[in-house]
Amino acid sequence: MAEASKKKICGIVMPISECDGRPSSHWADVLSIIKNTATAADFEARLVSETFETNLIHKEILRNIYEDDVIVCDVSGRNPNVFFELGIRMATQKPTVVIKDNVTLYPFDTSVNRYIEYPRDLRHPLIEKFKADLTAMIKKVAAQKPEHSFIGQLGPFQVPNIESTEISASDAILEKIDSLARRIAHSEESQAMTVSRYVGKQRRSVFPSKDIRFHALDNNLTEVLITGFSEDDIERITKEIQRTGFWNVEFSEPHEVGPRDFVVLSQGTDVSSKNFQNEFRHLLEQEAL
Repeated sequence: MAEASKKKICGIVMPISECDGRPSSHWADVLSIIKNTATAADFEARLVSETFETNLIHKEILRNIYEDDVIVCDVSGRNPNVFFELGIRMATQKPTVVIKDNVTLYPFDTSVNRYIEYPRDLRHPLIEKFKADLTAMIKKVAAQKPEHSFIGQLGPFQVPNIESTEISASDAILEKIDSLARRIAHSEESQAMTVSRYVGKQRRSVFPSKDIRFHALDNNLTEVLITGFSEDDIERITKEIQRTGFWNVEFSEPHEVGPRDFVVLSQGTDVSSKNFQNEFRHLLEQEAL
């Protein structure tokens, strides 16, 4: 009877130490929200690495990633360990929910997948809506079939049943990771094409021609794709615009996505104004002279 009533496990993959300018206390608050939400969905929630104090990927952590009934993965801050563990989980075609905060840019290779988004400042009432959406999604994916998973939607894939093999589950997972590592080592051309699609056309020169493009993410949120300018020039202009206060715009720090390719988030009521965008182009071009 005790075994039958045992709650299902919701494993959590997320940053736990300082990441993307947010302290460990911030991620502890996010973890608490996820745990409470999973508990409300009738799951027992814990980090897949909860019993370990290092950032190393142990066999036990890999076993949790493979065996947990549902995984909630927070890709906020684009932490490398988080993406590594997410890749392992997605390959299993088992129930997975991906979340991110509203500041983190959509990652390249997973941008086609649906995220549940939460406010980085964890403010109400948006965080309450996030909790309701996450509760519903956990319950939904827990009942889904493999063909409805991230990988399953791309086509028919056959994932071996690790428990039925003669080797241990952890050894089987490590074998698959080794195979994956070999494939990644030969995928540089594919990765380069992915980056080129994101920043525009592929550049043949180490110092590409200059280009500034604005892509609206929301009414008051725009990402600026900047090519051919230095990071110092971009920082000087964004700080100068904010200092003058003429435009109702705030900027994030430049994020490098390729050689002399940067992404800057701009937020405010003027971000979609053509006059502001033309002024930004003019100032940056003058600064680079």
